Amino acid sequence: MFEGLQLFQIRNTVDNFTGNIDLPPIYKSFYENFLISRSTLRKFEYLDPRMNIKTEMLEQLYTPDEGRLLIYNFLSLNEGQSVLKMVFDKDDEIHKLNYIPIAECATDQFILLGIGQHNKDSIVLEDRFAKQRFTPKASNIIDFVNDIKMVHQDLINGIPASKFYRNLTEDFWRVKSDDNEF
Repeated sequence: MFEGLQLFQIRNTVDNFTGNIDLPPIYKSFYENFLISRSTLRKFEYLDPRMNIKTEMLEQLYTPDEGRLLIYNFLSLNEGQSVLKMVFDKDDEIHKLNYIPIAECATDQFILLGIGQHNKDSIVLEDRFAKQRFTPKASNIIDFVNDIKMVHQDLINGIPASKFYRNLTEDFWRVKSDDNEF
């Protein structure tokens, strides 16, 4: 199963970022080498044996949390700038603290990147409904991403993660049948 940097596709094009941000060094290297944008994480598809069709199932989970921090999308720099303008007021504390959104999470949470001198490359969780609005998560994007794991289980159909396997020549996963255990 995918985890950490395996979740990202290698970038083979240049991103045309139009903003004026001095990117921190570690994030800049990460962004230049991996395709970062909404809906660009690797997809987890499995062959549903009941209907014999490929089914997509993906839940990204940041594992050091005691609760579940579900990450929906990582954002390109242009997308992050748009979110910053649309979601946060001009006088919001996020601007004073020099953070930009780099990922969207469940329940209106965002993963932010520090771009100031005092917080360069730091990764924090922004949750406006929590007691502590900004919660540190990692000192840089690589440390943060290396703790991300995909949760693979079909809760609706009761298929646990241990039932998935993949043949080397296929780009999708299969479900072990009870009469075909390895």
